[in-house]
Amino acid sequence: MNRSAEYHTCYTAGYAAKAILQTQGYEVAKVLLRTTNKPGQIRFIAWNRFETLFLCIRSYRGRFHLQEDIDALSQLQRSGAYPGEIQYWVRHKDYWNRYRICIGGAVRLRGPEDAGD
Repeated sequence: MNRSAEYHTCYTAGYAAKAILQTQGYEVAKVLLRTTNKPGQIRFIAWNRFETLFLCIRSYRGRFHLQEDIDALSQLQRSGAYPGEIQYWVRHKDYWNRYRICIGGAVRLRGPEDAGD
């Protein structure tokens, strides 16, 4: 991810996520104009011919609680109000932790932007 800013904040995480999605062929729209600390805020909608993603983006430097975010996003998934997949991305300095939100929690995703174990 050479295109990312050298500094990492809750603001640059959104720009970095948008760049990743666009290189993967998604159209991306920002739906949350201001970053808040409210759990489970959907920040972007991304879509292509095959799927629609609703994304909550966080930075490891921001004030967030992983479990609170996942609980709030799981509740959104249960509601059925979002006709697509909900994902939760947390940006660390050199990698991302990405999760697919399910009705009962979250499943970790793997990809080239994610932390290697």
